[in-house]
Amino acid sequence: ESVRGVVGSVVEGFHGSVFAYGQTNSGKTHTMTGSASEAGVVRLAVQDIFNRIRSQASSSREYLVRVSYLEIYNEQIYDLLALPPTPSKFKSSLQHHHLPPSTSVRIFESRTEGVVVKGLREEIVTCPEDVFALLDGGDAKRKVGSTGMNKASSRSHSVFRLVMESRASQSGGVGSRG
Repeated sequence: ESVRGVVGSVVEGFHGSVFAYGQTNSGKTHTMTGSASEAGVVRLAVQDIFNRIRSQASSSREYLVRVSYLEIYNEQIYDLLALPPTPSKFKSSLQHHHLPPSTSVRIFESRTEGVVVKGLREEIVTCPEDVFALLDGGDAKRKVGSTGMNKASSRSHSVFRLVMESRASQSGGVGSRG
């Protein structure tokens, strides 16, 4: 419920962000990602977005939804959706991380576009299940470590980005890409 207004605004064409912050072991990751028995904020928001797209299927709009997922750990950026590198390049980085840092990913601020992330893999998705599979794959690559209060505490910051575009249907009839 707490992000339903943000989701509604995104579907209407506005930018929206949901940000979790707090002290160690306060439940930020659990709130955002949830568990096997209880969906977190991200999954609920994704489900809501696709429900809204489906409810507008009779309109003459087309939708394009794409996602990206990055992790920031020890001041390095990791593309959580990147395909694994070739084994020879990957072997040396395997000791400390699941993925080597993404040297081709750059974050900068543009006067016209705001914050821009270049070089990050984006995937086009057509249903919540596509998104959830990408989230699960990315989550499996995240850095975790044991703390006194949590044996699998996230040790990094992550940014999951969903971009939704819509336009009047080119065919002139009913259209939905979701």
